[in-house]
Amino acid sequence: MNKIITLFIAFIAVLGLNSCQKVIGQGPVVTEERNVDAFTRIESEFPGEVILVQGAVQLVKAQAQENIMKDLQTTVSNGVLKIKIKNGLRLSTGSSLKVYVTIPVIERLSLMGSGNLVADDIVSEDIDLKLTGSGDMHIGNLECSSLYSELTGSGSMTISGGNAPELKVRLTGSGDLKAQNLSAVDADVRVTGSGSATVRASRTLNATISGSGNINYYGNPSVTQSVTGSGKVKRKD
Repeated sequence: MNKIITLFIAFIAVLGLNSCQKVIGQGPVVTEERNVDAFTRIESEFPGEVILVQGAVQLVKAQAQENIMKDLQTTVSNGVLKIKIKNGLRLSTGSSLKVYVTIPVIERLSLMGSGNLVADDIVSEDIDLKLTGSGDMHIGNLECSSLYSELTGSGSMTISGGNAPELKVRLTGSGDLKAQNLSAVDADVRVTGSGSATVRASRTLNATISGSGNINYYGNPSVTQSVTGSGKVKRKD
């Protein structure tokens, strides 16, 4: 019975993909500035790259081939900039697609699907980073009071450095978090599945694993751990 249900779901997924119109990028790459309302959060769900800079003046610029530009949507609702391709379309892998964003205040960054998000230095009081799917999120130096990081799927999140005194990580799936150069005081890390989270903490680490994943940590915190499965909590030098 379970096999029949699985095959049915797979069949429906294939039908869904086939029903989407495939668009191949054509013509020169053009850049267009978008006029949008103020926002402090970003949700991206398109197969391109978001290049983010924190700056005093808000700016959103889209870069795509001519025939795709009209289908690249950048809208703001309730303080959230949503970046996506028009419903019913899917782009060929060769399409060139980027969105450049300058934003004064950053509260949350969310990346869904197979796209990428790259950000330079970020300063924020509290910030949420969410990655769902197979995409990559790369943050430069991050300075904040608290960070909530959530990964679901096979994607990769890298934070190159900085300070986040209060760090909370929730990782589900086979993805990985690389934050060994981000200094936390207290860290609460949960890994479900086969993924891997690498963090740095100075005072406490609450580590929970369910499955075959790993939690690697730097520093000399007091560690409380709970492991169900073959996963391991490992101290790194």
